[in-house]
Amino acid sequence: MITELLKIVLTASLTLLGGVLIFCITTVLNKLFIEPVLSLRKILSDISFCIQCHAATIINTPATTQSDALAKIYDEIRSLTARIRPTLAQRRQLGRVNQGRDLLGVFGRFASASTKRPRE
Repeated sequence: MITELLKIVLTASLTLLGGVLIFCITTVLNKLFIEPVLSLRKILSDISFCIQCHAATIINTPATTQSDALAKIYDEIRSLTARIRPTLAQRRQLGRVNQGRDLLGVFGRFASASTKRPRE
């Protein structure tokens, strides 16, 4: 027969083991699903902020002007869009990117467009 002390020890051990197991599972799910989405949203918000913050300079500078300020803005936008690529590549490897849209290609075209000045 199982004694009362053994029942108490088994119950406590299984409760502790269950808590550790739940902690490990939620940590893995957090690393695989939640953190990549949050980091992608953070990068997209940084890009949006940069474009909105420098919108007047981008829009009001003539296309023929070679400005150091404009070059710095384009470099900042280029570096922000470059941070998106690893995040999307990781999501694609895990099969969580919509296959109907080539998001890496879209951001690649955006990055190449940010290096070129529009012609008047």
